[in-house]
Amino acid sequence: SHASTSLNVIEANFIGTDYTGTTIVDGGTRPLGNLSDGIQIVDGGPGPNTVRGNVISGNGVANLSPELAAGIAIDGCAANTVVGNFVGTDLTGAIALGNFGDGIILVSGASANVIGGTTAAERNVISGNAGSGILITGSGTDANVIQGNYLGTNAAGDATLTNGFYGIRLESGADSTTIGGSI
Repeated sequence: SHASTSLNVIEANFIGTDYTGTTIVDGGTRPLGNLSDGIQIVDGGPGPNTVRGNVISGNGVANLSPELAAGIAIDGCAANTVVGNFVGTDLTGAIALGNFGDGIILVSGASANVIGGTTAAERNVISGNAGSGILITGSGTDANVIQGNYLGTNAAGDATLTNGFYGIRLESGADSTTIGGSI
């Protein structure tokens, strides 16, 4: 049995970039990103955990499957909130610095999570990733809300910064997901 993962806040970090949030390599060509996911929230638990206001880019390596090289991975956890992040871009949201997998993945029973929201401050920019912007997969990965995000665009929403696969992909038994709504 694992302890619950709950009541954590991950806020205002540069994960996979330099301290300016504008590059994913050091002064030469050495990558700064993590070898796997930028952020993982795992091991069940009732939540809530909050991921807010981060730059999460350049994580993973090309030979991993997209599910193992995501910007943010929520695995089997419920009631988490992901708002106001740049996932796969620089700090301005204008330049692609993609993760090697999906931008955000919800998997293995991750349920009742909220990605984005109804205000501009809650909007995530999820662009420039090698995989899909958001992947929701697996039986029991249910009742998640995806709302108000920019996928495959810059932060202004007026230029493309495409993800490698889909904007949002639901597969393998993911149910009852809400995508969109009024903002």
